[in-house]
Amino acid sequence: MEIVGIVPLILGFAGFTIGTIIVLTMPAPAMQRFIADTLVFLAAVIGVGLVIVGVLRTIAGLSGALLIPVLTSIALRLVWPKRS
Repeated sequence: MEIVGIVPLILGFAGFTIGTIIVLTMPAPAMQRFIADTLVFLAAVIGVGLVIVGVLRTIAGLSGALLIPVLTSIALRLVWPKRS
C-alpha cells in the first residue's frame, strides 16, 4: 500500500523547517549556511519523493520524510568547519 496524499508533504515540510533552523544557527559564513540550507531542501524533496513513489513505505516512509532533512542538517552542522 503506497502512501499518497498530503501527509508526506506535511512531514517533509516539517523536516525542512527543523533542518533550516539547525543549519541557519550554525556558526558559519552566510554563504555556507545558504548552501547547507539548499542541501537540506534537496534532502526534503528526495525524502518526500521516495515516500510518494513508494520506495519508503508505511511508518518507515513517513518518519523518513521527516528525518532525512533533519539528519542531513545535523550532519552538515557537525561536518562543516566552524568559523575561525
